Amino acid sequence: MPDRTTSRAILIGTSTYQDPRLPSLPAVANSLAGMRDILIDPGLCGWPEERVTVLQDPEDIRTFVPRLRELVETTPDVLFLYFAGHGIILPDGQLCLTLTDTNPSEADSTALTFHKVRQLLLGSPARVKAVVLDSCNSGRAVNTMADPSAGTTDIEGAYTLAASDGAAHVVPLAEQAGTATSFTRELIELVRTGVPGAPEWLTFGALYPHLQFRLLSSGLPRPRQGSTDTADRFPFTRNVAQYVGSQVIEQYGLAMTAAFASGQKRGLTETRLAQALFLSGEAVAGYLSGRRIAPVEVLHDFFDCLDEHGCGLDHAAQQRIMDLRDAADTAVAHDPREIAALQRVNREQEAEIRALRSAWERERTEHARATVEAEQELARLKGTVDEQGRQLSHAAGYTRALEAELTEIRREADEVSRELRVLRSQLTRLTDPPVASVPDEAAQSLTARLQAPAATRSTTSGTAVAAPFPVAAPAPRPAQPRYAARPQPKRTWKARLRIAARTGNTSAAVRSTAMLLSLLLLSAAVATFAAAYIQHFAYTRLASCTKDQISRADTTNCLTQQAGTATDRAVESDQDTSTYTVTFTTAGGKQETWNVGQAFHDGTPAGTHLTLNSYHGTIVTITHGTLAADLDDNTAFLSSEQMVAPFLLMGAVTIPLVLTGDRFFISVTIFLAPFTAVWSLIASFFIFSPWHPAHWTTTTTAVAHALIWALICVPPIAMAAAD
Repeated sequence: MPDRTTSRAILIGTSTYQDPRLPSLPAVANSLAGMRDILIDPGLCGWPEERVTVLQDPEDIRTFVPRLRELVETTPDVLFLYFAGHGIILPDGQLCLTLTDTNPSEADSTALTFHKVRQLLLGSPARVKAVVLDSCNSGRAVNTMADPSAGTTDIEGAYTLAASDGAAHVVPLAEQAGTATSFTRELIELVRTGVPGAPEWLTFGALYPHLQFRLLSSGLPRPRQGSTDTADRFPFTRNVAQYVGSQVIEQYGLAMTAAFASGQKRGLTETRLAQALFLSGEAVAGYLSGRRIAPVEVLHDFFDCLDEHGCGLDHAAQQRIMDLRDAADTAVAHDPREIAALQRVNREQEAEIRALRSAWERERTEHARATVEAEQELARLKGTVDEQGRQLSHAAGYTRALEAELTEIRREADEVSRELRVLRSQLTRLTDPPVASVPDEAAQSLTARLQAPAATRSTTSGTAVAAPFPVAAPAPRPAQPRYAARPQPKRTWKARLRIAARTGNTSAAVRSTAMLLSLLLLSAAVATFAAAYIQHFAYTRLASCTKDQISRADTTNCLTQQAGTATDRAVESDQDTSTYTVTFTTAGGKQETWNVGQAFHDGTPAGTHLTLNSYHGTIVTITHGTLAADLDDNTAFLSSEQMVAPFLLMGAVTIPLVLTGDRFFISVTIFLAPFTAVWSLIASFFIFSPWHPAHWTTTTTAVAHALIWALICVPPIAMAAAD
C-alpha cells in the first residue's frame, strides 16, 4: 500500500449559500461522510484518519483561505482536494465555489474562486495534486487547468475530475436525507465494488471510464477529467473485484500450462501447436499461460492436437479446463450494461456520421452551384468591363475634341474681351464732358463782322452798299458740351447687385460685413454640433460607480451596474441585413430585449450571466467576459434637429456671400455649398451608425440636407449666373 502518512485529504462541503432561489442540500453532508469512509477504509484507500480533514459549511472567505493555504503548503506527498456544493459562474466566465455566507451579487469577493484554488496548487510542494469537484459548472475547472494562458501548466502532477460542464443533477429534496449527491454516490459505489479484471490498485485514469459509464447509464451528466504529467496514474484505491477474479484466472493458467507440459514430453512445441491451430506464436503463448482467455473452438482444437501426439486428456480433465475457462472469462468480462451503452453510443455516432456526410454532400452541391454562378457572374462582369472600356475609349476621343473646341472658344473669348475693353474706354470718353477752349483771333474777327451793322459792310470790291433790310445781331448762346449726358434712371437694389456681379465691384464695407456675418454663422454651426457631440459621447469616458457612490446615491458621473441572465436570443433576417437580439432577465423576473452585434449574439447562449451598465437610469452597455455590446436604441444619439441646425447655419453662410455680388465670393460659395453638404452628410453617417439598419434617421437627415441645400443655395447662385 502506498504511504499515506505524508499525504492529506481535504473534504469541503457547502449545503447552502445566500440565494433564496436555491434550497439547501442535505445530501452534501452524506457525500462528505461517504468520501471520508472510503478514504480511511484500510481495504480501500487506506488514509490515516488524522490525515483526512473535513470542512463542512465553511464561511468567511477571509479566514477560510489562510486555513486552506496552511493545509495545502504542509502536504509534501499527495494532496487530495474534494468539494461538494454550489458552483456559480462570474460574468468573466470564472468558476466560484460557494461558502455558507457567499453573496451572489458579490461572488468574486465572498466565494472561493477557482483562480484562488489554482494559486494554492501552485504553492503546494505535493508531487500529486488531485481535485474532485461535485458542483454545477465544475467542468470549467478542467478547461482552466488545461489553458496555457492561465499559467496552470506550471502545476506538475495535477489531476482534475469534475461532475458536469453545466448544471449538475440534484437528488429530489425528499430523498436527500438518506443519500449522497448523484455524482459522489456513483463514485463511492464504484470504489466499493471495484473493476473486474483490473489490477490490484485502481488509478484515477482506470476509474474514469467506468465512472462515466455508470453516470451515463443512470441518465446523469457526463463527467470531465484533465491531467498533467502522470497524475492520472496515482493508485487511489484497492480493486475489490481483483481478488476473486485473479484466483480463477490463475487456476485456469496453471491448468493450461500443465496440459501443454504433457504434450511437450511427446515433442509438441509452441511452434508446432501454432501451425496446427493456424494462430500466431504470440497468441498461442498467451493462451497457454492464461494471460488471454482462449475461445472454446481453440480449446477443442488444442485437445485434438494433444490426442494426435498421444497425450490426450480424459473427459474429466477437459471439462475442468472448460469450467475454469468459463469462470475466468466471466471474471474479466465487461458489464452487459456497459456493452449496451457502448452500442447505443456507437449507433449515435453512426447517425452523426450519416448526418455529417449528408451535410457534406449538401455543402459540396452548394459549393458547385456557387462556383458555376460565380463563373457566370465573372463572365458577365468581364463583358461589362470590356463594354465600359470601349465606351471610355470613345469618351476619350470625344473629350479631346471638346478640349480643342474649348481652346478655340477661349481664344475667341479673349478677343471679345479685348474688343469689350476698347469699347468701354471709348464709351467712357464719349460720356465725359468736353473741355472749354479759348477762341482764336480769326474766330473773334468773324464774330465781330457778323455782329456789325449791314451799312458799314463793304462788298467784295470794297464799295459800301446799303442793306436792303436791317439785320439784327444774333443773341449769344451759352456754351454747350459736345455730347450731352443722358439722364440715368433710378436703379433698385437688385439692379445694383446685378451690375456689381457683372463688373466685379463691391464696396469694402459690404465685403467686410458679409465676411463677418459668414464667420459668425460658421462659428455658431460648429459650436452647436460640438456641444451635441460632446453630450452624446459623455458616458463613454465614465468609470463604474463605486460602492461609496452608490450608498450616497451619487451616480451622476459614473456608470451603475446590474446583473442577470440571458434567457433568449433571436436573429431576424431580411434581404439585405440581419438583426441580432438578446433577451435579458433580472433577478426580479423583469425581461428586456435589445439589438446586439453578431459576435455578442453568438457568445451569449441561454443561461449566460450578463452585466449591464446604466447611465442616468438608461442601460447603455451589456458585457459578458471579453464581449461587450452598445445598446444603440438607448444611447442619447444626436437628433435630426441637432444635425440639421448646423447645416442650416452653414447653408445660411452662402446668402451674404452671394448677395455681395463679388466674383470672388461667388466662387467661394460655389465651392463652400457642396462642401458643407458633403461634410454634414458624412457627419450624419458617422453619428447615426448607418451599419445598423434600425436607425432610419440617417436617410431622413440625408434627404433633409439635400432639400435645404437646394432651397438656400441654388436660387441665389442661379440668379447671379443668369445676370
